[in-house]
Amino acid sequence: MLDSIGNKKQDIIYSGGIRTWQDFLDAKKIPGISAKRKILYDLKIRALQKAIQERNIELIKKMLPRKDYWRLYHLMLDKTLFLDIETSEYYGDITIIGMFSRQMDEPIIMVANHNLDEELFFRILSSHDIIVTFNGSSFDIPIIENFFRRKISLLHIDLRHLCARLGLNAGLKVIEKMLGIERKHSCPDPVLYWDMWMATRSEEYLNKLVEYNKEDVMNLVHVMEYCVKQLAG
Repeated sequence: MLDSIGNKKQDIIYSGGIRTWQDFLDAKKIPGISAKRKILYDLKIRALQKAIQERNIELIKKMLPRKDYWRLYHLMLDKTLFLDIETSEYYGDITIIGMFSRQMDEPIIMVANHNLDEELFFRILSSHDIIVTFNGSSFDIPIIENFFRRKISLLHIDLRHLCARLGLNAGLKVIEKMLGIERKHSCPDPVLYWDMWMATRSEEYLNKLVEYNKEDVMNLVHVMEYCVKQLAG
């Protein structure tokens, strides 16, 4: 967003106690930045703040690089939706969509052939501005868009890429262990559990799959908090 500010200059700015955009605006002087350039940067930051306040997603996308979407997290907490899906072996068939945000008392789990409702799903999306996934750029988002034949226009934060920037190059379950995030529910093969549920209608299989997905969603919150804390320095 602020051109000509690389990692080295960013570290200098951070060392001066400037941690947020508001800190930047409030400061009379910024180390390594001329008075003229600060005026220009101030204008850009205020324009972005206005776009955030007005929920102008398309303008935010134009102003802020995707790699910096994480900076919006604490500014848009109530508008951030964590999401994880499960699929059949054919991948295009969604079996479960799990979601959580601060707007909810507990995760919402939508199950195919039960409560997986397209209009309700997109109504939930419409009340949020950011969607957080793990590997959703390659998996969750394109599968959902193909399944419903509708585009998702929210700002998307893919934790797989944020974690990689921090040296955490692994799957979600491995990263959880690395960060000390405990799991109560395991599901060695979600596809098999779904097939067993469909074949036997035994609630045991469905319940385990639902709890597994719910924990996936809630653990995204912990991973996101960790990444933001580390990236913010």
